[in-house]
Amino acid sequence: AFFFYTKYFLFAWNRIKSDPTMKKFPLVFVVALASVATAAHTDGRSLPVDSLLYSDGEEGSCHGFTTKDTCIKNHCAWCVCAAVPSSCYTPEEADQLPPAIFQCDKGQQLLSWDLTSVPSTSAELNSLFEAWKGQHAKSYDSPIQNELRRGIFEVNARSVAAHNSKEDKSFVMELNEFADTTWDEFQSWYLGAPQQCSATERNGVVYGEVPVEKDWGADGAVSPVKNQGKCGSCWTFSTTGCLESHVKLKHGEFTILSEQNLLDCAQNFDNHGCNGGLPSHAFEYVKYNGGLDTEEVSAGGLVLCIVTLVTLTILDDRLTLMRPRRVNASSTHTMLVLKWTKW
Repeated sequence: AFFFYTKYFLFAWNRIKSDPTMKKFPLVFVVALASVATAAHTDGRSLPVDSLLYSDGEEGSCHGFTTKDTCIKNHCAWCVCAAVPSSCYTPEEADQLPPAIFQCDKGQQLLSWDLTSVPSTSAELNSLFEAWKGQHAKSYDSPIQNELRRGIFEVNARSVAAHNSKEDKSFVMELNEFADTTWDEFQSWYLGAPQQCSATERNGVVYGEVPVEKDWGADGAVSPVKNQGKCGSCWTFSTTGCLESHVKLKHGEFTILSEQNLLDCAQNFDNHGCNGGLPSHAFEYVKYNGGLDTEEVSAGGLVLCIVTLVTLTILDDRLTLMRPRRVNASSTHTMLVLKWTKW
């Protein structure tokens, strides 16, 4: 990949030098040699990277989105991190291309998932479903399974739109990564059975007057919503959530703690990783260990790596190396990303 895209970069650079029409415009190449499967936006969104976007079928050829339908299927919202359009287009040629090619580089968010209505035609709904699949890197084993999930997606989309259309709503709903699952499936796959815990059965003792209501979130003492996926690790999130709030109340600082630390290290206290455990046992580990790692310290356990993006600015015949910036990414394979855009 490195040698292929080096040749690709030199090809583009030689064309720029030989084509006077292209030298009139400053161009930007964004190059990254890294292991990438998802790239993190600065706004916190984690988005998929499709390796097909960077493939080159013939030597010296370049590829970009050519139709709005193709662009939507590949999820334009993250094209700002990808390799479209290519350097094979002069500015004059680019002006003649469909607008969808350049929508991505403008950083426009094409779709919003807090729906207030659902597309009226089957084709439009299919496009919405394909865009959602692209954003969440969803794929299915068969056309039958795809059609089943598409039907569930439609039911959930209509439910979200119906709720968001209410004038007296107190919150807004949106389609998330679970939009292709039924409630029964979600309960079975992601929620554990309620535990019989003595702490919930005993009567409490009130030692003083308490307010009618109290929002600890307004005091900054409640963790952001987290996602355990299909790992049976609810016991770790209960533990960290409790400790995070108490640290805030005791010391005035809010620190996100590591569930991965408990998954990796608390087995000797009768916990079983993704196969379950108990917060009370996890507290014993924390006491024995003298504390718990923060989320940042245990990032390596989540298979995270750092991608370095280097911006090369070409203005006429000058080449300037800009300061690299870093983003988090999950690691699966190595790829060199080359991006061209017109300022």
